[in-house]
Amino acid sequence: MKYFIPELKLAIQLSNQEFYQEKLGGLPYGLPIEKWPICGECNIPLALLAEFVHHDERLNLGREGRVIFVFQCNNNRICETWNNQTGANSCFILEPEELTQGITPCPSKETELE
Repeated sequence: MKYFIPELKLAIQLSNQEFYQEKLGGLPYGLPIEKWPICGECNIPLALLAEFVHHDERLNLGREGRVIFVFQCNNNRICETWNNQTGANSCFILEPEELTQGITPCPSKETELE
């Protein structure tokens, strides 16, 4: 039986991130700004919980270069982050062709996102 011990780092442990790395928290790397999810309850940008990269054996996302992003609303006093119907959380996989280079800054509340 194979098993893998994750080698995850907190975003603050990654100085000057220059490529796709698995991490917890911080700002996403390679996420197009127009794909940043917005909370369906309070209408503010969700916070990145984790970012994971495809690996054939450890985390098979079906294709080399894919990245999965996991977001959740930080406004937990009013938003039901545990409920998958509220829009207060989001998890999605992007294709390598959709990804950009560099850290994506969090959009402001007023930023128009599609």
